[in-house]
Amino acid sequence: DSPFPAVVKGFSGDADAIAKAIDAFATGLDIVLIDCPPSIEHPHVAAALARAHVALVPVVPSPPDLWSARAVERLVLQAMRKRPKLSGAIVVNRAQRTALSSSVIQLLREFELPVLRVGLSQRNAFAQSAAVGGSVLDLGKAAEIAQQEVARVTDALLRLLARPK
Repeated sequence: DSPFPAVVKGFSGDADAIAKAIDAFATGLDIVLIDCPPSIEHPHVAAALARAHVALVPVVPSPPDLWSARAVERLVLQAMRKRPKLSGAIVVNRAQRTALSSSVIQLLREFELPVLRVGLSQRNAFAQSAAVGGSVLDLGKAAEIAQQEVARVTDALLRLLARPK
């Protein structure tokens, strides 16, 4: 029994094919998490936004990510106008305890999309879990702080899903 049971499925094709595949895959599931490539032009992004309840935008607090986050925010806001039940938020990812990181996070708070009060820090446990093909929840006590961060982000996401639009 995994503390975070999940089924991982890859999709390919154009936006319509991906949308149909997502619909078929999602049947009977409570939650479907769609991880998209970091490109506003990729067909997965359009298909995901057409079906999502929440668009969660991970942003590394660095100047290059800040600039690209603006374009992603515009895309999400456009999708939210078309689909009023869609919610959007920014989650800080791979944050470091630096003045630059803090400054970028402050600038993110000026965006129209809200920034979750919780996020993920730059931790070796995240890289280690990717290297073994799992999550930090599979790494045991050595990844306890990373596990707590994931739990807090999960709770924040579940609150977003529960919030009526």
